[in-house]
Amino acid sequence: MTKKHFTFLDKLRASGKVNMYAAGAELEAKFGLTRDEARNILIAWMEQVQFVKPIPGRKRGKQTR
Repeated sequence: MTKKHFTFLDKLRASGKVNMYAAGAELEAKFGLTRDEARNILIAWMEQVQFVKPIPGRKRGKQTR
């Protein structure tokens, strides 16, 4: 797992083109990773992004339904 993987996932998230739960397949295709490798990277990225990085263009705070 490297910074380039996290950078790729950050850009993918910002693009809004892919549901991030399906981003493992994108990692596999882009970096030639196995399913397990991609899954582990995605889990690590999700754990840090959940608490650190807001989605670009979205305001933080109370969500409305």
